[in-house]
Amino acid sequence: AFTSGGEAVTSPTSLDPLDIDISFTAHRPLQDLVVRLRVDTPDGQLVWGTNTRRCGVSLGLVDSAASAKVSIPSLPLLEGSYLLSVGLTDHTETIGFDQWDHRIRFDVRQYKAYDTGLVHVPVTWNISGARGVVQGG
Repeated sequence: AFTSGGEAVTSPTSLDPLDIDISFTAHRPLQDLVVRLRVDTPDGQLVWGTNTRRCGVSLGLVDSAASAKVSIPSLPLLEGSYLLSVGLTDHTETIGFDQWDHRIRFDVRQYKAYDTGLVHVPVTWNISGARGVVQGG
């Protein structure tokens, strides 16, 4: 589920905060479970991927219902359609317990971001040697 500011959203907006909530149940005790996310374009191009292990988060022992929340302070995705995959693996990331490939399709609305492409990259322009430069216009 996607939430922004505590409210459920179906179409996130570029540069807004976004939380991705993942619920899962371990039917047997699992030590150091890894939760992973991946965002792809509809034609299969990887846009971004992460997991708990790569972010230095250890789940310890999971032996029943549990959840993980990924908080993105400013969604860098620009307008378009994307596919979300979620997976659960062991600590080595080689043994998969569950994998939802491209299970959720979502559309990002672009607002207050004027870049093109797939992602917004914050930049600062510094101009020299020109007269009448207007910044922020």
